[in-house]
Amino acid sequence: MKISIEASTDIGRIRKLNEDSFVVIPACNAVVVCDGMGGHAAGEVASATSVETIADLLAARLPSVAEPILTRLDRPHPSDAVMLAGTIRIANRRLFNSAEASNSLRGMGTTVVAAIFSDGLMISAHVGDSRAYRISRGTIEQLTTDHSWVAELVASGQVKAEEANSFADKNVITRALGTRPNVQVDLGLHSAKLDDIFLLCSDGLCGYVSDADILEMVERNRDDLSMGVSSLIEAANAAGGLDNSTVALIRVLSDESTPGEFRPGLITLPEENEQELDAIDRFLQMRYKETKTKHVVEEDTDKTPIVSGSETSGTSDTASSGSQRWGWWLLGLVGLLTAASLWWPRVNRTLPVDSEEPPPPVVKPVEMPEPKRGLVFMSAPNYVGRIDVVLDRVLQGRLDELQAGLLVRQGDHWLVMINGDGDTVFSEIVSVTLGDTVQVQIP
Repeated sequence: MKISIEASTDIGRIRKLNEDSFVVIPACNAVVVCDGMGGHAAGEVASATSVETIADLLAARLPSVAEPILTRLDRPHPSDAVMLAGTIRIANRRLFNSAEASNSLRGMGTTVVAAIFSDGLMISAHVGDSRAYRISRGTIEQLTTDHSWVAELVASGQVKAEEANSFADKNVITRALGTRPNVQVDLGLHSAKLDDIFLLCSDGLCGYVSDADILEMVERNRDDLSMGVSSLIEAANAAGGLDNSTVALIRVLSDESTPGEFRPGLITLPEENEQELDAIDRFLQMRYKETKTKHVVEEDTDKTPIVSGSETSGTSDTASSGSQRWGWWLLGLVGLLTAASLWWPRVNRTLPVDSEEPPPPVVKPVEMPEPKRGLVFMSAPNYVGRIDVVLDRVLQGRLDELQAGLLVRQGDHWLVMINGDGDTVFSEIVSVTLGDTVQVQIP
Protein backbone atom coordinates (compact mmCIF):
# COMPACT_ATOMS: atom_id res chain seq x y z
CA MET A 1 0.00 0.00 0.00
CA LYS A 2 1.58 3.29 -1.12
CA ILE A 3 0.97 6.55 0.69
CA SER A 4 2.35 10.09 0.69
CA ILE A 5 2.89 11.90 3.99
CA GLU A 6 3.52 15.55 4.87
CA ALA A 7 3.62 16.82 8.46
CA SER A 8 4.67 19.89 10.40
CA THR A 9 4.26 21.55 13.80
CA ASP A 10 4.08 25.21 14.86
CA ILE A 11 4.39 26.94 18.22
CA GLY A 12 1.51 29.35 17.54
CA ARG A 13 1.34 32.99 18.56
CA ILE A 14 0.90 32.79 22.33
CA ARG A 15 2.85 29.88 23.82
CA LYS A 16 6.53 30.19 24.70
CA LEU A 17 7.14 26.50 24.18
CA ASN A 18 5.97 23.96 21.61
CA GLU A 19 4.81 20.94 23.58
CA ASP A 20 3.55 19.10 20.46
CA SER A 21 5.66 16.34 18.91
CA PHE A 22 5.24 14.15 15.85
CA VAL A 23 7.08 11.43 14.01
CA VAL A 24 6.74 9.92 10.52
CA ILE A 25 7.94 6.33 10.13
CA PRO A 26 8.08 5.59 6.38
CA ALA A 27 9.21 1.97 6.85
CA CYS A 28 6.01 1.25 8.79
CA ASN A 29 3.67 3.59 6.87
CA ALA A 30 3.01 5.17 10.26
CA VAL A 31 2.47 8.65 11.73
CA VAL A 32 2.24 9.67 15.40
CA VAL A 33 1.08 13.04 16.79
CA CYS A 34 1.28 13.96 20.49
CA ASP A 35 0.13 17.08 22.36
CA GLY A 36 1.94 17.42 25.70
CA MET A 37 0.67 18.99 28.89
CA GLY A 38 2.17 19.79 32.27
CA GLY A 39 4.00 22.51 34.14
CA HIS A 40 7.26 24.02 32.92
CA ALA A 41 8.77 21.85 30.14
CA ALA A 42 7.15 18.60 31.29
CA GLY A 43 4.61 18.59 28.45
CA GLU A 44 7.40 18.75 25.92
CA VAL A 45 9.14 15.83 27.65
CA ALA A 46 5.91 13.80 27.69
CA SER A 47 5.13 14.24 23.99
CA ALA A 48 8.73 13.74 22.85
CA THR A 49 9.18 10.61 24.97
CA SER A 50 5.92 9.17 23.65
CA VAL A 51 6.72 9.59 19.95
CA GLU A 52 10.24 8.27 20.54
CA THR A 53 8.95 5.17 22.37
CA ILE A 54 6.17 4.40 19.88
CA ALA A 55 8.48 4.86 16.87
CA ASP A 56 11.18 2.68 18.41
CA LEU A 57 8.79 -0.17 19.23
CA LEU A 58 6.95 -0.06 15.91
CA ALA A 59 10.26 -0.40 14.09
CA ALA A 60 11.45 -3.20 16.40
CA ARG A 61 8.18 -5.21 16.16
CA LEU A 62 8.88 -7.21 19.32
CA PRO A 63 6.29 -9.96 19.98
CA SER A 64 6.20 -9.13 23.70
CA VAL A 65 4.73 -5.70 22.85
CA ALA A 66 1.70 -7.14 21.08
CA GLU A 67 1.01 -10.42 22.89
CA PRO A 68 -0.85 -8.97 25.92
CA ILE A 69 -3.32 -7.19 23.60
CA LEU A 70 -4.48 -10.35 21.85
CA THR A 71 -6.46 -11.66 24.82
CA ARG A 72 -8.34 -8.36 25.07
CA LEU A 73 -9.73 -8.31 21.51
CA ASP A 74 -13.29 -9.39 20.81
CA ARG A 75 -12.61 -9.98 17.09
CA PRO A 76 -9.60 -10.46 14.79
CA HIS A 77 -7.38 -7.45 14.15
CA PRO A 78 -4.34 -6.96 11.90
CA SER A 79 -0.97 -7.52 13.56
CA ASP A 80 -0.14 -3.83 12.96
CA ALA A 81 -3.18 -2.80 15.01
CA VAL A 82 -2.22 -5.05 17.92
CA MET A 83 1.36 -3.79 17.79
CA LEU A 84 0.28 -0.12 17.73
CA ALA A 85 -1.95 -0.52 20.78
CA GLY A 86 0.87 -2.26 22.65
CA THR A 87 3.35 0.54 21.94
CA ILE A 88 0.94 3.13 23.31
CA ARG A 89 0.45 1.14 26.51
CA ILE A 90 4.20 0.94 27.01
CA ALA A 91 4.63 4.66 26.28
CA ASN A 92 2.01 5.43 28.94
CA ARG A 93 3.77 3.34 31.55
CA ARG A 94 7.16 4.82 30.69
CA LEU A 95 5.81 8.35 31.16
CA PHE A 96 4.04 7.49 34.41
CA ASN A 97 7.15 5.89 35.92
CA SER A 98 9.28 8.88 34.89
CA ALA A 99 6.82 11.31 36.46
CA GLU A 100 6.74 9.31 39.69
CA ALA A 101 10.53 9.48 39.91
CA SER A 102 10.92 13.24 39.42
CA ASN A 103 9.32 16.28 41.03
CA SER A 104 9.91 18.36 37.90
CA LEU A 105 7.91 15.90 35.79
CA ARG A 106 5.05 15.23 38.21
CA GLY A 107 1.68 15.70 36.52
CA MET A 108 3.02 15.55 32.97
CA GLY A 109 0.99 13.87 30.28
CA THR A 110 0.22 13.89 26.59
CA THR A 111 -2.50 13.05 24.13
CA VAL A 112 -1.67 10.72 21.26
CA VAL A 113 -3.20 9.92 17.89
CA ALA A 114 -1.36 7.44 15.70
CA ALA A 115 -2.04 5.70 12.40
CA ILE A 116 -0.64 2.83 10.39
CA PHE A 117 -1.63 2.29 6.75
CA SER A 118 -1.67 -1.35 5.71
CA ASP A 119 -3.57 -3.59 3.30
CA GLY A 120 -6.34 -1.11 2.44
CA LEU A 121 -6.84 -0.02 6.04
CA MET A 122 -6.06 3.02 8.10
CA ILE A 123 -5.44 1.69 11.62
CA SER A 124 -5.87 4.36 14.29
CA ALA A 125 -5.08 4.39 17.99
CA HIS A 126 -5.66 7.37 20.24
CA VAL A 127 -5.90 8.67 23.79
CA GLY A 128 -7.08 12.22 24.48
CA ASP A 129 -8.49 14.88 22.17
CA SER A 130 -6.01 14.90 19.28
CA ARG A 131 -7.94 13.75 16.23
CA ALA A 132 -7.91 11.72 13.04
CA TYR A 133 -10.10 12.63 10.03
CA ARG A 134 -10.81 11.06 6.64
CA ILE A 135 -11.41 13.33 3.63
CA SER A 136 -13.04 11.36 0.83
CA ARG A 137 -15.21 12.34 -2.16
CA GLY A 138 -15.77 15.88 -0.94
CA THR A 139 -16.67 14.93 2.65
CA ILE A 140 -14.83 15.03 5.96
CA GLU A 141 -15.37 12.49 8.73
CA GLN A 142 -13.92 12.50 12.24
CA LEU A 143 -12.63 8.97 12.91
CA THR A 144 -11.71 9.41 16.58
CA THR A 145 -13.82 10.30 19.61
CA ASP A 146 -12.48 13.05 21.89
CA HIS A 147 -11.72 11.95 25.43
CA SER A 148 -12.74 15.29 26.89
CA TRP A 149 -15.16 16.83 29.35
CA VAL A 150 -17.12 18.65 26.66
CA ALA A 151 -17.36 15.51 24.47
CA GLU A 152 -18.94 13.65 27.40
CA LEU A 153 -21.40 16.51 27.91
CA VAL A 154 -22.29 16.46 24.19
CA ALA A 155 -22.75 12.69 24.27
CA SER A 156 -25.07 12.97 27.29
CA GLY A 157 -27.08 15.78 25.66
CA GLN A 158 -26.10 18.44 28.23
CA VAL A 159 -24.27 20.53 25.61
CA LYS A 160 -25.21 20.91 21.94
CA ALA A 161 -22.63 19.84 19.37
CA GLU A 162 -22.56 23.30 17.77
CA GLU A 163 -21.73 24.82 21.18
CA ALA A 164 -18.77 22.53 21.85
CA ASN A 165 -16.06 24.73 20.27
CA SER A 166 -17.13 27.75 22.31
CA PHE A 167 -17.49 25.78 25.56
CA ALA A 168 -15.38 27.37 28.30
CA ASP A 169 -13.77 24.09 29.41
CA LYS A 170 -13.43 22.40 26.03
CA ASN A 171 -9.74 21.63 26.61
CA VAL A 172 -10.28 19.64 29.82
CA ILE A 173 -9.46 16.07 28.80
CA THR A 174 -10.54 12.92 30.61
CA ARG A 175 -7.90 10.53 29.28
CA ALA A 176 -4.18 11.03 28.56
CA LEU A 177 -0.88 9.19 28.50
CA GLY A 178 1.28 9.39 31.61
CA THR A 179 -1.26 10.64 34.14
CA ARG A 180 -2.30 7.21 35.44
CA PRO A 181 -0.42 3.89 35.83
CA ASN A 182 -2.60 2.20 33.21
CA VAL A 183 -4.59 3.46 30.24
CA GLN A 184 -7.57 2.75 28.00
CA VAL A 185 -6.67 2.89 24.30
CA ASP A 186 -9.20 3.39 21.50
CA LEU A 187 -8.29 1.23 18.51
CA GLY A 188 -9.98 1.72 15.11
CA LEU A 189 -10.00 0.07 11.70
CA HIS A 190 -11.06 2.30 8.77
CA SER A 191 -11.17 1.65 5.03
CA ALA A 192 -8.52 3.55 3.05
CA LYS A 193 -9.24 3.82 -0.66
CA LEU A 194 -7.30 5.30 -3.54
CA ASP A 195 -7.04 9.13 -3.28
CA ASP A 196 -8.50 9.25 0.24
CA ILE A 197 -6.71 11.81 2.41
CA PHE A 198 -6.31 11.36 6.16
CA LEU A 199 -5.55 14.12 8.66
CA LEU A 200 -3.95 13.66 12.08
CA CYS A 201 -3.79 16.79 14.22
CA SER A 202 -3.52 18.23 17.71
CA ASP A 203 -6.37 20.34 19.09
CA GLY A 204 -4.39 23.46 18.22
CA LEU A 205 -5.91 22.99 14.76
CA CYS A 206 -9.29 21.31 15.24
CA GLY A 207 -10.07 23.36 18.34
CA TYR A 208 -9.95 26.63 16.37
CA VAL A 209 -10.60 25.78 12.70
CA SER A 210 -13.96 24.30 11.69
CA ASP A 211 -14.30 20.96 9.93
CA ALA A 212 -15.81 22.74 6.91
CA ASP A 213 -12.77 25.02 6.60
CA ILE A 214 -10.40 22.09 7.04
CA LEU A 215 -12.19 20.23 4.24
CA GLU A 216 -12.01 23.21 1.90
CA MET A 217 -8.26 23.74 2.44
CA VAL A 218 -7.38 20.06 2.07
CA GLU A 219 -9.42 19.66 -1.11
CA ARG A 220 -7.92 22.84 -2.57
CA ASN A 221 -4.42 21.47 -1.96
CA ARG A 222 -5.16 17.83 -2.71
CA ASP A 223 -2.22 17.58 -5.14
CA ASP A 224 0.20 19.43 -2.86
CA LEU A 225 0.05 18.03 0.67
CA SER A 226 2.90 20.28 1.83
CA MET A 227 0.87 23.35 0.88
CA GLY A 228 -2.17 21.80 2.54
CA VAL A 229 -0.28 21.38 5.82
CA SER A 230 0.98 24.99 5.67
CA SER A 231 -2.52 26.31 4.92
CA LEU A 232 -4.02 24.51 7.91
CA ILE A 233 -1.35 25.79 10.29
CA GLU A 234 -1.74 29.32 8.94
CA ALA A 235 -5.49 29.05 9.53
CA ALA A 236 -4.92 28.00 13.14
CA ASN A 237 -2.64 30.99 13.68
CA ALA A 238 -5.10 33.32 11.94
CA ALA A 239 -7.73 32.14 14.43
CA GLY A 240 -5.52 33.48 17.22
CA GLY A 241 -2.70 30.94 17.40
CA LEU A 242 -3.66 30.28 21.02
CA ASP A 243 -2.09 26.82 21.07
CA ASN A 244 0.63 24.78 19.41
CA SER A 245 -0.66 23.13 16.25
CA THR A 246 0.55 19.95 14.58
CA VAL A 247 -0.80 18.67 11.25
CA ALA A 248 -0.10 15.50 9.27
CA LEU A 249 -1.75 14.81 5.89
CA ILE A 250 -1.61 11.34 4.35
CA ARG A 251 -2.83 10.52 0.84
CA VAL A 252 -3.46 6.98 -0.40
CA LEU A 253 -1.60 6.52 -3.69
CA SER A 254 -2.40 2.86 -4.32
CA ASP A 255 -4.97 0.49 -2.86
CA GLU A 256 -3.92 -3.15 -2.62
CA SER A 257 -6.54 -4.22 -0.11
CA THR A 258 -8.09 -7.62 0.47
CA PRO A 259 -11.61 -6.53 1.47
CA GLY A 260 -13.60 -8.42 4.05
CA GLU A 261 -10.73 -9.89 6.06
CA PHE A 262 -11.08 -7.42 8.92
CA ARG A 263 -14.25 -5.62 9.95
CA PRO A 264 -13.98 -1.80 10.26
CA GLY A 265 -14.96 -0.33 13.61
CA LEU A 266 -13.75 1.17 16.88
CA ILE A 267 -13.09 -0.64 20.15
CA THR A 268 -11.79 0.51 23.53
CA LEU A 269 -9.13 -1.71 25.07
CA PRO A 270 -9.50 -2.01 28.86
CA GLU A 271 -6.79 -0.87 31.23
CA GLU A 272 -3.92 -3.23 32.02
CA ASN A 273 -4.20 -5.44 35.09
CA GLU A 274 -1.43 -5.75 37.70
CA GLN A 275 0.22 -8.72 35.98
CA GLU A 276 0.36 -6.83 32.68
CA LEU A 277 1.80 -3.74 34.37
CA ASP A 278 4.51 -5.85 36.01
CA ALA A 279 5.38 -7.32 32.61
CA ILE A 280 5.61 -3.83 31.08
CA ASP A 281 7.88 -2.68 33.91
CA ARG A 282 10.20 -5.61 33.28
CA PHE A 283 10.19 -4.80 29.57
CA LEU A 284 11.08 -1.15 30.25
CA GLN A 285 13.92 -2.24 32.49
CA MET A 286 15.37 -4.48 29.79
CA ARG A 287 14.93 -2.17 26.79
CA TYR A 288 15.40 1.28 28.30
CA LYS A 289 17.20 0.40 31.55
CA GLU A 290 14.33 1.98 33.44
CA THR A 291 12.68 0.60 36.56
CA LYS A 292 9.48 1.40 38.38
CA THR A 293 10.58 3.77 41.14
CA LYS A 294 8.96 5.41 44.08
CA HIS A 295 8.55 9.16 44.03
CA VAL A 296 11.84 10.85 44.86
CA VAL A 297 11.85 14.28 46.46
CA GLU A 298 14.49 16.27 44.65
CA GLU A 299 16.66 18.35 46.96
CA ASP A 300 18.44 21.59 46.03
CA THR A 301 22.04 20.84 45.06
CA ASP A 302 23.41 23.61 47.27
CA LYS A 303 22.01 22.04 50.44
CA THR A 304 24.25 19.89 52.67
CA PRO A 305 23.17 16.25 52.44
CA ILE A 306 21.93 14.66 55.63
CA VAL A 307 24.06 11.57 55.09
CA SER A 308 27.38 11.99 53.30
CA GLY A 309 29.23 9.36 51.33
CA SER A 310 32.05 7.21 52.68
CA GLU A 311 34.62 9.33 50.84
CA THR A 312 35.16 12.94 51.89
CA SER A 313 37.44 15.66 50.61
CA GLY A 314 40.42 16.90 52.64
CA THR A 315 42.69 15.07 55.11
CA SER A 316 41.06 12.21 57.01
CA ASP A 317 41.66 11.48 60.65
CA THR A 318 42.90 7.89 61.10
CA ALA A 319 41.59 7.43 64.62
CA SER A 320 38.22 8.87 63.67
CA SER A 321 37.88 6.64 60.61
CA GLY A 322 38.95 3.63 62.64
CA SER A 323 36.34 4.29 65.33
CA GLN A 324 33.72 4.71 62.61
CA ARG A 325 34.63 1.29 61.21
CA TRP A 326 34.34 -0.29 64.68
CA GLY A 327 31.01 1.49 65.13
CA TRP A 328 29.63 0.08 61.88
CA TRP A 329 30.98 -3.39 62.76
CA LEU A 330 29.23 -3.37 66.14
CA LEU A 331 26.02 -2.07 64.57
CA GLY A 332 26.09 -4.89 62.03
CA LEU A 333 26.68 -7.47 64.79
CA VAL A 334 23.72 -6.19 66.79
CA GLY A 335 21.54 -6.36 63.67
CA LEU A 336 22.64 -9.93 63.00
CA LEU A 337 21.88 -11.06 66.56
CA THR A 338 18.47 -9.36 66.44
CA ALA A 339 17.56 -11.07 63.17
CA ALA A 340 18.71 -14.45 64.57
CA SER A 341 16.58 -14.04 67.69
CA LEU A 342 13.51 -13.45 65.54
CA TRP A 343 14.31 -16.28 63.14
CA TRP A 344 15.28 -19.00 65.68
CA PRO A 345 11.90 -19.43 67.45
CA ARG A 346 10.22 -19.50 64.05
CA VAL A 347 12.27 -22.37 62.61
CA ASN A 348 12.09 -24.39 65.88
CA ARG A 349 8.37 -24.02 66.34
CA THR A 350 6.61 -27.40 66.46
CA LEU A 351 3.04 -28.21 65.56
CA PRO A 352 0.75 -30.78 67.17
CA VAL A 353 0.55 -34.14 65.40
CA ASP A 354 -1.93 -34.24 62.49
CA SER A 355 -2.13 -30.44 62.39
CA GLU A 356 -1.30 -28.41 59.32
CA GLU A 357 -0.38 -24.84 58.58
CA PRO A 358 -3.55 -22.88 57.83
CA PRO A 359 -3.88 -22.17 54.09
CA PRO A 360 -3.24 -18.60 52.94
CA PRO A 361 -6.37 -16.49 52.58
CA VAL A 362 -7.90 -16.34 49.12
CA VAL A 363 -8.07 -12.75 47.94
CA LYS A 364 -10.73 -12.23 45.31
CA PRO A 365 -10.26 -9.34 42.87
CA VAL A 366 -12.71 -6.54 43.41
CA GLU A 367 -14.16 -4.60 40.49
CA MET A 368 -13.65 -0.96 41.35
CA PRO A 369 -16.23 1.44 39.91
CA GLU A 370 -15.14 4.33 37.71
CA PRO A 371 -14.36 7.25 40.05
CA LYS A 372 -16.99 9.96 40.12
CA ARG A 373 -15.67 13.33 39.03
CA GLY A 374 -16.42 16.99 39.17
CA LEU A 375 -14.84 20.13 37.75
CA VAL A 376 -12.75 22.75 39.53
CA PHE A 377 -13.06 26.02 37.61
CA MET A 378 -10.19 28.45 38.27
CA SER A 379 -9.75 32.03 37.16
CA ALA A 380 -7.43 34.95 37.81
CA PRO A 381 -9.03 37.94 36.05
CA ASN A 382 -6.75 40.65 37.45
CA TYR A 383 -3.58 38.64 37.93
CA VAL A 384 -0.58 39.13 35.64
CA GLY A 385 2.07 36.42 35.46
CA ARG A 386 2.43 32.67 35.69
CA ILE A 387 0.38 30.59 38.11
CA ASP A 388 1.18 26.89 38.66
CA VAL A 389 -1.69 24.70 39.85
CA VAL A 390 -0.97 21.93 42.37
CA LEU A 391 -3.67 19.46 43.41
CA ASP A 392 -3.00 17.07 46.30
CA ARG A 393 0.76 17.80 46.04
CA VAL A 394 0.84 16.96 42.31
CA LEU A 395 1.65 19.68 39.79
CA GLN A 396 -1.16 19.77 37.21
CA GLY A 397 0.15 22.55 34.96
CA ARG A 398 -0.26 26.28 34.53
CA LEU A 399 -3.55 28.07 34.84
CA ASP A 400 -3.59 29.15 31.19
CA GLU A 401 -2.62 25.67 29.98
CA LEU A 402 -5.43 24.10 32.00
CA GLN A 403 -7.86 26.53 30.35
CA ALA A 404 -9.08 27.31 33.88
CA GLY A 405 -10.72 23.88 34.27
CA LEU A 406 -9.54 20.71 36.01
CA LEU A 407 -11.50 17.44 36.11
CA VAL A 408 -10.94 15.72 39.48
CA ARG A 409 -12.31 12.89 41.55
CA GLN A 410 -15.22 13.51 43.86
CA GLY A 411 -14.15 14.39 47.41
CA ASP A 412 -11.95 16.86 49.27
CA HIS A 413 -8.76 18.05 47.58
CA TRP A 414 -5.93 20.36 48.58
CA LEU A 415 -5.66 23.01 45.88
CA VAL A 416 -2.58 25.26 45.85
CA MET A 417 -1.61 27.94 43.32
CA ILE A 418 1.94 29.27 43.14
CA ASN A 419 3.16 32.26 41.15
CA GLY A 420 6.36 32.53 39.16
CA ASP A 421 8.27 33.85 42.18
CA GLY A 422 7.39 30.76 44.22
CA ASP A 423 4.84 32.57 46.42
CA THR A 424 1.57 30.83 47.29
CA VAL A 425 -1.39 32.88 46.08
CA PHE A 426 -4.08 30.32 47.01
CA SER A 427 -4.12 27.33 49.37
CA GLU A 428 -7.38 25.76 50.49
CA ILE A 429 -9.25 22.48 50.74
CA VAL A 430 -11.93 22.35 48.04
CA SER A 431 -14.82 19.91 48.16
CA VAL A 432 -15.80 18.47 44.76
CA THR A 433 -19.08 16.69 44.11
CA LEU A 434 -20.26 14.70 41.11
CA GLY A 435 -21.20 16.85 38.13
CA ASP A 436 -20.78 20.13 40.03
CA THR A 437 -18.32 22.92 39.29
CA VAL A 438 -16.27 24.46 42.09
CA GLN A 439 -15.45 28.12 41.43
CA VAL A 440 -12.00 29.29 42.59
CA GLN A 441 -10.98 32.87 41.82
CA ILE A 442 -7.62 34.53 42.40
CA PRO A 443 -8.06 38.28 43.03
